[in-house]
Amino acid sequence: PELGRHDLGLAVFDADFSEGSGKSSLLHDWQPLQLLTATDVFSANKAASHPDRPDYHWLLIAPPGSGSIIHQDPWMYSSWNASLVGRKRWVLFPPSVPRTVLHPQRPGILGSLAGFIGLCGYCSAAEFMDEVLPTLREANLGHVELLQEPGDVVAFPAGWWHAVVNLDATIAVTE
Repeated sequence: PELGRHDLGLAVFDADFSEGSGKSSLLHDWQPLQLLTATDVFSANKAASHPDRPDYHWLLIAPPGSGSIIHQDPWMYSSWNASLVGRKRWVLFPPSVPRTVLHPQRPGILGSLAGFIGLCGYCSAAEFMDEVLPTLREANLGHVELLQEPGDVVAFPAGWWHAVVNLDATIAVTE
């Protein structure tokens, strides 16, 4: 298997930065990236104070092999991820790439059954990177692949598809 293939889904996504959490001072250690947040849905209009507004900044702690499947962030907001500890393997696709291309049906009888009930059959980021991405590379869809090292910040505009595999135990901050 390729580097990072472990298929572990366990991770901590901690969004509690309240005074009582002991982490509120972390919010003073970074500034929003103006290039991305100037037109961000959370900085403007009614969405900024909407009662159903989702959490939008987290402290992430995850073991090697964990990650997130190919997805677009909810509410179409711009995102960034700062790695404090550990390396992450990323792949990003422009918003113009159809979901059906990025979530193909798995081959064989199990893939047919999964497709019949509306599932693509690829369940983890590692599976996507190892089994789907090689074919997509040949299609020249405008994707970007990168390795994030500790101290690096990965930032991307709203609507971009992305998947991440943690190659090491990781600690990151994201917004």
